[in-house]
Amino acid sequence: MKQIILYFYLMFLFSSCATLTPFTETIRKKNNLSLQDLKSVQFYTSNDILLNREISGSKNKIVSGKIKIVNNRQIEEILIPVNTACLVVDTTKNGRINLSFSDSDEKSLTFGVTKNTSRYVLLAESWNGKEGTVHYGDEIYITKGFSYDACLLVNMKDILKIKRKFKIEKGRKL
Repeated sequence: MKQIILYFYLMFLFSSCATLTPFTETIRKKNNLSLQDLKSVQFYTSNDILLNREISGSKNKIVSGKIKIVNNRQIEEILIPVNTACLVVDTTKNGRINLSFSDSDEKSLTFGVTKNTSRYVLLAESWNGKEGTVHYGDEIYITKGFSYDACLLVNMKDILKIKRKFKIEKGRKL
């Protein structure tokens, strides 16, 4: 009897899990998503995003994360784990999206499409192999690990829930 209850519990648990889909330019255009629409959608990360920077001097402050000492250098690391929820803070004219993973809108990362993919991927100011230079808050970090392949995920049910008012004007005549 306990096995049957456990079976049904697990079936319920797995059936209620949302299926996440990579967020693409096609989804954005097909649903004509504005900044306000994007701000009402919950996004997630597809991969771990690991940011690190070397701390030198007293002018630097710790944004968040943990400190490691490597070869007598202090390194700050910030980990944004896979499937971390994030929200849209702003968009740019060229279609890029700034997303925040913390309580502060200033601490955001930029995602957008590239010529190689229609998925919204993590963008950096520059790439050196699989390491990118990004701004997070007031500091500059280097991405590590599989951060280079991180993209945005979305539950399509959230996109389809966006309600629109649509009205056709009949015009005015004399």
